[in-house]
Amino acid sequence: MKRDFELIRKILREVENWPADAPPGSVEFPGEYDLCNVNEHLALLVDAGLLDGRVLRGMDGLHGIVIFRVTWEGHDFLGSMKDETVWAAAKEKFLKPGAGVAFDVFRAWLRAEALRRFGLL
Repeated sequence: MKRDFELIRKILREVENWPADAPPGSVEFPGEYDLCNVNEHLALLVDAGLLDGRVLRGMDGLHGIVIFRVTWEGHDFLGSMKDETVWAAAKEKFLKPGAGVAFDVFRAWLRAEALRRFGLL
């Protein structure tokens, strides 16, 4: 499975919009994304520390996932991707076919670009 940053952005935005008192849950985008793919991306986001959640795995793969909230780091990452101009530039530079890049490089570029966009760099 390849990381889908459009899906990652969509997941983070969805969880960010949950009310503060929302019970733990999961995310689905029926008809748009396969549930297995969404769950694997949720697990990646938990592994990366962008979502607070629990991933249940067994010998035969992913059994379930429960998401609690977006972490501080997740909010920072999402904040740098919210501006549509910055996001469009990121997609052009990093997300086109064959332009694989390490997540840390992608995240650092997004942060710097967001700072530049708002005149802070």
